Amino acid sequence: MQRKHSASLCLSLLENLLYSGIIYGWPFLVEVFKNEGYFSELCVSPNEVNYQTLQTFNKTNGTKLDCVGQAERFNLIYTMSSVLNVLFCFVAGLIFDRFGTWICKGLGTILFTIGFILLAKSSALNTSLLYPGMALLALGGSCFFMINFQYANLFKSTRSTWISMYNGLFISSSFVFWIFGNAHEKGVDISVLFMAYIGPLLLLFLLSFVFGPREQIPYPAPKSFRYGIQVSKSARERKLSLPSKKLSADLRDSGLGTFKPQRLTIFSGLGAYLYVMNLFQMSVMSLRNQFFTGTFDSWAQNIGSGNTEGLTAAFGIITAISGLAAPLVGLLDDALTKYYRKRSRDLVLSRIKSSNAFTLFSCICTILLSLCAVIPIPSLQYLTFILLTISRLVCYSYSYISISTHFPSEQVGKLIGLLWTMGGLLLMLQYPLLRFVLRSCEGDFTIVNIVFLGLNILTLAFPISLYLTHSRVVKIIKTAPTDVNGNSMEDNADLL
Repeated sequence: MQRKHSASLCLSLLENLLYSGIIYGWPFLVEVFKNEGYFSELCVSPNEVNYQTLQTFNKTNGTKLDCVGQAERFNLIYTMSSVLNVLFCFVAGLIFDRFGTWICKGLGTILFTIGFILLAKSSALNTSLLYPGMALLALGGSCFFMINFQYANLFKSTRSTWISMYNGLFISSSFVFWIFGNAHEKGVDISVLFMAYIGPLLLLFLLSFVFGPREQIPYPAPKSFRYGIQVSKSARERKLSLPSKKLSADLRDSGLGTFKPQRLTIFSGLGAYLYVMNLFQMSVMSLRNQFFTGTFDSWAQNIGSGNTEGLTAAFGIITAISGLAAPLVGLLDDALTKYYRKRSRDLVLSRIKSSNAFTLFSCICTILLSLCAVIPIPSLQYLTFILLTISRLVCYSYSYISISTHFPSEQVGKLIGLLWTMGGLLLMLQYPLLRFVLRSCEGDFTIVNIVFLGLNILTLAFPISLYLTHSRVVKIIKTAPTDVNGNSMEDNADLL
């Protein structure tokens, strides 16, 4: 059984790497589409406009063209796709909770397949297919991203490490379009690449019937937990493999199966407060990260004075290898959890304290990201790329760990989906922000980056509030009766 668990984990990691976050490689496709003449009719002579920015050369006659309209159209496609990717997480969470893994993954596979076909059929004369094509890739990525996290539950002692790995590979998915771009430069037709990429997608879907559960993997997963098509028809085995809704996963892990669940409720005062603060942090940091990614081409042309090849190559390489750094984040989280576990001897409290440290770390990384982006030194931007990668890794890892720690496992899919959906509404600001930069600031991102810096500083309110809140909880738990293992016998949900 352990071998099957390992195989399932590896396949889900591979799927996350190849497909889940593929839309974030959009900056690398932009160069391909520009070379193919997409939206080239929107490039005009600088004499025909009142501002000069994003000038490029016409390859035919060597004249300069102003391509603000083209840049805005490309950004509009990315904005729409990234917003849908986040908003659909709530729907994907509902589908996952209600119908299970197979149905949710089947839906994602269908969306990806249609999306790749539409992109393959697009051309300079039929650019409208880019909109539904990228949108469907975004929706499919939401489905895959939502279901793959659960495989970390098969490995209780290293769960945080694998969750961080999923986030890292999600970010690294952008390297696929980077490879597509390099292959296109070598003469490979981009349409052929899109169609060929459907093959591995269908193979992974078929393998999910053997190496994936029909419903969900509980946390912590029982040692006898079985899944796959060979046991899907056995109602008795499925019933035995699922935990009781009235039993806290963390309490069962501590051997205290007779006590109430150590969980917050979204309707309690503190539960709602922490959820809203988490929402604020996610919204601001997600907008910062997504805006940087979506406007990378325009930003690189501005800061690199038109020479974007070096910055684009560095951005692609750093993003591609970000998955290798993801386990370090999880290992550090697991180490902190074990450290606090020895001191407080309470699993939930130790996870809360370790995740609080990572929340502070993610805020600091994003602040430094905005600070580096403000400074117009090309060589400094390599550090900006690294900070962007770290910020996204820690931020999204923390959100899943925090929600799964505070709230009941049967509600995790809906709560995380709702969190990302509500935060995704703010991503709609990407397009008007870029129009403001290109048309009012003549391509200078300094003002917007300063505003982001101020907003990122405000996100420090979340880790500070977590520290103040959990300090009060620590005092209550220390005075509460304990069992022979040193675990609090009070109901943490009631205490909170």
